[in-house]
Amino acid sequence: MRRGESKTSQRRLCAASKQLAALQMRKAGHTYSEIAIKLGYRSRSGAFFALRRGLGHAVIARAKDELLTLELERLNALTLAIYQRAIAGDLGALNAYLLILDQRAALLGLDASRKRAK
Repeated sequence: MRRGESKTSQRRLCAASKQLAALQMRKAGHTYSEIAIKLGYRSRSGAFFALRRGLGHAVIARAKDELLTLELERLNALTLAIYQRAIAGDLGALNAYLLILDQRAALLGLDASRKRAK
């Protein structure tokens, strides 16, 4: 990313769109040369490196999704372990349950309005 450039700048959005098109073409069996010609890369190596960047972002996004799923499953397991005690009035379990709810909200981005209010 260029210094001072927004993650949603026109240039970055165009590059991401082009990378997605390159990934789809490669998946459909096109050569790097064909991708370069069709999408306007200077050379086949330009198409190759665009694909590598696109795949890198896709891998990171997938790993992030998998980690989120794992953390939510762990929070679910903790909730199951203490929920009955919390609703029965055990203050320690209730406090733990509230912390779990806060963590779940943070992971899912549900606490964004609370962050803005601070």
